[in-house]
Order: sequence, then C-alpha cells, then structure tokens
Amino acid sequence: MATGRSNKLVGQTGECLVAAELSRRGLIATTFTGNVPHYDIIASDEAGQHVSIQVKASRGPSWQFGNITLYCDITFDGNRQIVGAKKSASSAESVDRG
Repeated sequence: MATGRSNKLVGQTGECLVAAELSRRGLIATTFTGNVPHYDIIASDEAGQHVSIQVKASRGPSWQFGNITLYCDITFDGNRQIVGAKKSASSAESVDRG
C-alpha cells in the first residue's frame, strides 16, 4: 500500500516531468509542488501568454483517467496530440458512460 509520502513523490515527479517537457518545447514552466489548490504548473511563451496546468500522476501501468474527448476536442497531427476547445459541462455530463 502506498504511503502519503510515496504518493507525494509520485505527484512531484509527474509535475517535474511535465515541466521538463514544456521547457523542452520552448516554454518557461514552473511548478508549485502542491502548494496551490487549482494548478500545479504555470507555463508561458515568449510573448508572455501563460496557462495554468493541473497534473495528475499515477503509479503503475494505468495512466488513463477516462475519456478526455468527453471534455474537449482532440485531434492529431502525425504523432502530435492537439487539445482543442473545451466542451460545455452539460454536454460532458449528458454522455452515457455505460
């Protein structure tokens, strides 16, 4: 059984990996190690546009948290996944999850 300490380490590792990937793609990214309630990372580009990001990390082989297409549009450009427009809460809630 995972302890609170090991769960915290998994979360921090996930945040650092996401921040590293954002940096690799040319963004400035900073983590807050769980000290901000609604987001874990703020990333910004050269123009100063920024976005807050909440990271979910998990131990083990299961990495999916459900069907993301219920909440936003997803398209692919080759191997690149593009997250599109956010769907309204009512459309996400009305989907039969069977």
